[in-house]
Amino acid sequence: MSDENEQSTFVNRRKELGLTQEDIAKALGVTPRTVIYWENGHHEPKLTINQIKQLCRLMKWSIEEVPERFGPLTKEPN
Repeated sequence: MSDENEQSTFVNRRKELGLTQEDIAKALGVTPRTVIYWENGHHEPKLTINQIKQLCRLMKWSIEEVPERFGPLTKEPN
């Protein structure tokens, strides 16, 4: 999975499945604001193993498909 597609993969996948940020938050036991922060790149997810398993079930992902980052990537200067 390319770095540029990771953020859009999380957001697009959530939307493809008809899930809201609130749905993700409720399933993982975090606030909707936390999910918003992840998607905007303001915070990096720090999930327990149980939360990761739940995220994989919810998003229909294998562990290998979980993006390394949920938020937009910053471009490094050339």
